[in-house]
Amino acid sequence: SQRLSKTKCSVDNTAWLKSCKICCDENVSALQQLPFPEEPIVEDERHILVTCPAYHHLRTRMSDNILSALLAWDDRLPDLFKAPNIDDFAALVHRIFLNRFPKEKNKTNNSSANNR
Repeated sequence: SQRLSKTKCSVDNTAWLKSCKICCDENVSALQQLPFPEEPIVEDERHILVTCPAYHHLRTRMSDNILSALLAWDDRLPDLFKAPNIDDFAALVHRIFLNRFPKEKNKTNNSSANNR
């Protein structure tokens, strides 16, 4: 079971569940006063792919079909893994990965250069 604390940016000692560092940054702390649900901002697949503002610029490049499937997460998520969406969805996940882990971008570029 999930153990979430009462603050939106704090998760109680659960290794597999953590708060989003981007959304819980001190620059965003003013948002704590807004009337959002009491649950913390948990960094999970749905948060990263659908709501985290750090990846908004990547989501805006997606087709309307991909965006609507992401927004209707529970109902249309399987659509992302079918043709013709799978290629665009995989590209989005890859761009988010490289944005989130910039050191990996250098490893990817170096390994592809070495394979030439």
